[in-house]
Amino acid sequence: MGAAEAAGGAAHPAQALEETAAVSFEYVAADGKISHRSVDPYTLVLKGRAWYLYGFCAEREDFRLFKLLRMKSLIKEKRSYVRQELPLKELPWSSGWSAPSDTTPVVLHYSAEGRHLAEDYFDYSELQPDRNGGYTVTVYYPEDHWLYGFLLGFGTAAEVLEPEHIRLRLGEIAARVAATYQGSAGGNA
Repeated sequence: MGAAEAAGGAAHPAQALEETAAVSFEYVAADGKISHRSVDPYTLVLKGRAWYLYGFCAEREDFRLFKLLRMKSLIKEKRSYVRQELPLKELPWSSGWSAPSDTTPVVLHYSAEGRHLAEDYFDYSELQPDRNGGYTVTVYYPEDHWLYGFLLGFGTAAEVLEPEHIRLRLGEIAARVAATYQGSAGGNA
């Protein structure tokens, strides 16, 4: 048992936020590298379908975003901290998350059966109702692996109308997924 664990114990980031208690954890970066971090948590941020902790990182001596799913062995430290004033215009989620030059406009249609999903993910002001009880919405996302997984997660409740190349790519991926589930598990037919 480490000193931080003995002093504070395991915790959820929201609990540490509420108590202005520092946290320490092992962080697994996108490239797989693991580092130890001690952070003064400021807020939780939802980006797409993932939650992030925004806080002051002692190791980097600056504010950073940490994806919660990449935080391992989270410990609430005994040490507390005093929150600094944050310049609202410079917060990383207020701009630059999806810079227009890095994104692709995607036009989605949600069926009447899937309209609740559209309402869960998008602001009502962005949704254009159709005469069949569904919605059409235009969203802007980077075209990457996450986008295809996000779109496929809607199953048949949503359909990509534009752009055509994303629509075709989704069809190819869906066909490969369907082929995986033909026959017995583990490829034994």
